[in-house]
Amino acid sequence: MIRNLSERHKFTAIAVLTTMIVVFLASSVFVALEFNNYRRALVQELTAIAQITGSNSTAAILFGDPSADHCSASPQPWNGVLSAPEYGADCAVRRVRHNGEVKWRGSTVYISQALAGEPVGLSETDDGGWAVCYGAIGLGVIDHRGDRLQRPKRRARGFVDNPDGLPTTPPVQPLPQADQSP
Repeated sequence: MIRNLSERHKFTAIAVLTTMIVVFLASSVFVALEFNNYRRALVQELTAIAQITGSNSTAAILFGDPSADHCSASPQPWNGVLSAPEYGADCAVRRVRHNGEVKWRGSTVYISQALAGEPVGLSETDDGGWAVCYGAIGLGVIDHRGDRLQRPKRRARGFVDNPDGLPTTPPVQPLPQADQSP
């Protein structure tokens, strides 16, 4: 087939093929560089957020501020390796699939796609359901039918969610009136 083409068409085919290969290689290099830059930027951003969060909570923790009760120092030092949570013997452990589901009693139950690849613990409750947790974080309860995860109700946080909550700024105190006797 190539033998039947004229020299002009052969040179054109070679030029087009060479151009396609160069464009493909250049695109591959750009994609690889962009992926590398994205990862580097993500690490820098997360490091900055962690440093800001640590700086903002350090003083409250050190000085015993009651508003920092939810912040506490970790009981174990950070060694740079994030380890999977450990579960007791009373927990059934299931690994979350890539689509966010776990296999449970012959069917699948959606947990969360954010936990894909992570182990979750299931422990039986008094009413026959199964409490699902990731480490110490409760994710919800699978009822006795075992068909879906019932998430816990959100607790009110702050003034927006809780109308009885305190505002974030103290109320303005009225100034004492000066005596205006003539």
